[in-house]
Amino acid sequence: MLYDPGDSNGRNIAVFENGVRTFYDRGVMHVAKDGKELVCGGDVFLPAVWLGDESVVAYSESGFSNRTWTLPAGCSLPSGVRAWTLDYNGRAPFTDFKIEGRSVTLSLAPGQMVIFSNSI
Repeated sequence: MLYDPGDSNGRNIAVFENGVRTFYDRGVMHVAKDGKELVCGGDVFLPAVWLGDESVVAYSESGFSNRTWTLPAGCSLPSGVRAWTLDYNGRAPFTDFKIEGRSVTLSLAPGQMVIFSNSI
């Protein structure tokens, strides 16, 4: 890990292997891989590597509407990928998303988690 005491915007940055960077901007923690945001405060869009290269988990602490995330390098979602909400009751089909190229646009309610995968 390389620690950068600050960039020109006054953000503290830690640089890890494989293009992963973390930084705080205006009190909000961000994690990005190769410039693609994976975490922004309480919103998460991460490859679900335990399920393979074609799976992603999304979560929002406060909820968001029509947010677009870009898949990081090494991760892809095949056409026809299925998605489920996950909670203490199990899983249920989730259809409020659109995939265009390497971008996924979706809306999540507060505390909602979704997994995109054909592996489960």
